[in-house]
Amino acid sequence: MRIVSILFLLLFALPTNAQEVKTHLYKGTVGANLAVTFYLQESLQPCTGETVYEGMYQYTGKSNWLQLDITAEKEQLAMVEYRLTGILLLRKISNTLNGLWISPDGKRQLPVKLFKTTISGPEQKRLEDTFEKVNYENHDC
Repeated sequence: MRIVSILFLLLFALPTNAQEVKTHLYKGTVGANLAVTFYLQESLQPCTGETVYEGMYQYTGKSNWLQLDITAEKEQLAMVEYRLTGILLLRKISNTLNGLWISPDGKRQLPVKLFKTTISGPEQKRLEDTFEKVNYENHDC
C-alpha cells in the first residue's frame, strides 16, 4: 500500500505537458457584405515554441463550417480551406484580421475584415464541439 501511495504522489508531482489552448472568435465580412464567423484555436508547438493555429469559419447562416489549414508567420496568417475551395491571406493587427479571400484559380479576390469578439461559456463549448466534429468528418479514415 505504501508503494501505491508513493507512486500516486510521484505521478502528481511530475510536471505535465498539458498544452494551453487559447480560443478566438472573429466576426466580420468577406467582400462587400458576406457575413462570416471565424473560430480559431491558438497553442504553442511543443518542440519549437512557435504559435500554431487551427480553425474553421462559416458564412453566417448560409453555409456549413469550413475547416482551415493555417500557417502563421509573425502577424501573417495563410489559411487554406479544406479541399482547397479558397485561400485567405490575413494580417493580425491588434483585435482585427484583415486581408484577402482568393478563389482557387486566383481570378476572384475579395477583401476580408474581421473583428475579435468575446465568447460566452455555452458558445465556447458549442464551438469546441463543432470544431471537433468538423475535424473528425474531414480526417476520419
